[in-house]
Amino acid sequence: MLELSFLGSGNAFTPDGRYWSSFVLNGRYLLDAPPTLLPHLKRLGVPLTDIRAIFISHFHGDHFLGLPFLLLEYLHITPRREDLYIVGPPGVEQMIEAAAEMAFPKLSHADAGYQRRYLEAEAGRQQTVDDLSFQAFPMKHGGGKLDSFGYRLRLAEKVLAYTGDTELCDEVFALAE
Repeated sequence: MLELSFLGSGNAFTPDGRYWSSFVLNGRYLLDAPPTLLPHLKRLGVPLTDIRAIFISHFHGDHFLGLPFLLLEYLHITPRREDLYIVGPPGVEQMIEAAAEMAFPKLSHADAGYQRRYLEAEAGRQQTVDDLSFQAFPMKHGGGKLDSFGYRLRLAEKVLAYTGDTELCDEVFALAE
């Protein structure tokens, strides 16, 4: 069974007061990490140490700038011991670590008691993290100048397709197959 919790369904401009787009799958997998990520996870009662992997669709702030706050939480408030996987477009490790360092100096170098494991999504390749397999699909966002991925996630013979931000394109249909 798949349980999908909505943390937000808006865009960068938060239309009609909707929060930035983000979802939690089975309390363990995050799809995008907007700045409001941490308070929304707490409000829903998601145990922060249950999160196994975070999938970043692209590097616009409304999709990944919540990560420094979550990493800070793990360092000072809610210690974690199991590795955390962060999946995203090429350069995901450099981008997330730079954002963490900018937001909270020395956060990217602190010994937090766990490892951050970065995986660069590769279009068309089956990849695995924890007990979830996934495939990344290139999406069209940002005028074609921005690496942007949708993800097909497979967990216990169930499938979830997530586009992230995209214009309507053939890749959306391929992702949904």
